[in-house]
Amino acid sequence: MLSKFMFAHRGWLNLSTDKTNILELGSGCGLTGISLATTLVKLIALTDQATMLPHLWKNVKRNLDSDLISSKVLVAELTWGEEIDKDILSQHWDYIIASDCVYNEFIVGAFVETLARLCNNDKFMKRIHEESVQDDERIKERDEA
Repeated sequence: MLSKFMFAHRGWLNLSTDKTNILELGSGCGLTGISLATTLVKLIALTDQATMLPHLWKNVKRNLDSDLISSKVLVAELTWGEEIDKDILSQHWDYIIASDCVYNEFIVGAFVETLARLCNNDKFMKRIHEESVQDDERIKERDEA
């Protein structure tokens, strides 16, 4: 459903193979990330716990060609509440997505902590601030017109 939503609203979401970077938390079998990698993004990072990575890699390799994988797909371990891989933290993410990945309420705190650490990334926060300033300027110009 998430990938279907993103495809249906790609214009509104401003998705682009030239600039959109998406980080997916709790990728599981990789269906959402694999479908987005083909036509909607510049880079997608699929993350999950270490025990899920062999299955995730298998699905990525079965469904995407090696050139696409090497240029657009990053698969990395990310366990919520634990250290975040430097490759994940060093990237600018336009969207951080997660779907159907919290099964027990005791992990919600770790999930929220991980989101907060990802969103406090200087590059990400700077981008959010810049977009907010641009939005404020557009609203002001519209109201003055």
